[in-house]
Amino acid sequence: MGAEALVRRQKAHYGAAFFSIAATGLCVAALLTNEWYNITAPGQLVVNYGVIRNCTQGASCTTLEFPDFTSGTCTRKGSEMKSRTYAVFGLVIGGGAFALFTFLLVLASHTRRALGFLSAFCAIIAMGALAAASVLYPFTWHHWYFCDKAFCANIVSGTCSAFFGFSFAIELVAAASTVISAVLSIVVVCFYLPPPTVTVAAPVEAGVHVVDNNGTDVNDAHSVVPAETRYEDRGRRVSEARTPQQDNRNSAAGVAENRRTTEMRALTSTTNNQSLDGWELDENTGLYWSDREKLFYDPISGHFYDPESELWYDPTTEQWYQGAEQ
Repeated sequence: MGAEALVRRQKAHYGAAFFSIAATGLCVAALLTNEWYNITAPGQLVVNYGVIRNCTQGASCTTLEFPDFTSGTCTRKGSEMKSRTYAVFGLVIGGGAFALFTFLLVLASHTRRALGFLSAFCAIIAMGALAAASVLYPFTWHHWYFCDKAFCANIVSGTCSAFFGFSFAIELVAAASTVISAVLSIVVVCFYLPPPTVTVAAPVEAGVHVVDNNGTDVNDAHSVVPAETRYEDRGRRVSEARTPQQDNRNSAAGVAENRRTTEMRALTSTTNNQSLDGWELDENTGLYWSDREKLFYDPISGHFYDPESELWYDPTTEQWYQGAEQ
């Protein structure tokens, strides 16, 4: 990831965290204040309604209770109105809680894609809860409770006003904050977080030692190599660890590159003069073995055998060949 992309990712992360925690604080403020809906009835009676309590001017606040409302066209039950209001209360609490979860997950998902998805999911739930509260509350007060009319439409005489107060405005700002937080969380997950870590079965050739980024030696044909092991780094290590066995099985020319003809000529001259210093008889094969040359020598045929490439060398033709001695 380039420097500019890294800066954009950090901004998106910090933005999602800021707006989610801001939404949580705004939800708390909205629930603790009591000016969601304000009514000034004839006679200058002022009543400020909160989500779960109402305050009458000149009197103390009480738990919100709703009488049955009856007009010429319908009757609304006060108990149903109370249920609707408490539903709004629950939606605001839920939205604030999920906004807080979003904040915590955003902080923890700086490099973890799975937590990034979870934070975006929580942000979407918070957004949905507060959006539902933003619709349900005004619909209930300005339409449903007063028989599909506003409160003042039922007042036939006198001065009347009914409007939503600053507490409801705070809830609307909280809902908008969750929208921004959700968008930023989705942007972070889709464009900036690293892909998920997966494990894939990677066969390792016998005799080749591969070391992953954690320093673990993988030398089992059934070993599981973490996908986060850098392929180019692993390929370099494999190349460094490869023996002639893998390369020379494909072509005898590969061995000729590893063991130059001149070197083999000198080695042949030495053994033909029966100077076998450094060569030890292997009783299992009847051949002589050299730790320095890593070769077997057949004193009868005068040929050499490379156990790594499983190839024989004929000093007469100066060729490597595969199979039994020629």
